[in-house]
Amino acid sequence: MRALVCGFWDGKSFIPTAFSLHNEPGKNRNRGMKNKELANQFYKERDADSPGFQRVKQLSTDKISKAIQMVKDAIKTGFEPAYVLADSLFMCDTFVPEIQKIKTRYAKKLHVIGLIKINKSIIINGIKKSASLEPDYK
Repeated sequence: MRALVCGFWDGKSFIPTAFSLHNEPGKNRNRGMKNKELANQFYKERDADSPGFQRVKQLSTDKISKAIQMVKDAIKTGFEPAYVLADSLFMCDTFVPEIQKIKTRYAKKLHVIGLIKINKSIIINGIKKSASLEPDYK
């Protein structure tokens, strides 16, 4: 299980605005459990319009899509970010362009700050960006 948290950070304090739980299958596709533990796992039928059903459905959604939706939801409720700070997991061809497409009243587009791992590259505005040990500014 992983928790994904969206929040407001002012450089000193972090205020969570939304969260979601995600059930990751793991490398053996068994979520780190034995067959007996999987068989004994709690299960309950829920109404499709209940909050519990929505949370269970959320368990299997991918974190990148959910993170994009969380940023959009935060803006709808009144937050006006200039930057989105994200972990290296989110520095990919899907997340960065989708966040940059989001426009707010105060910014034509949001800027993304994140860490890219050395062996990874992403394409932003048609330009391939790669992490390296040497700075690419001159």
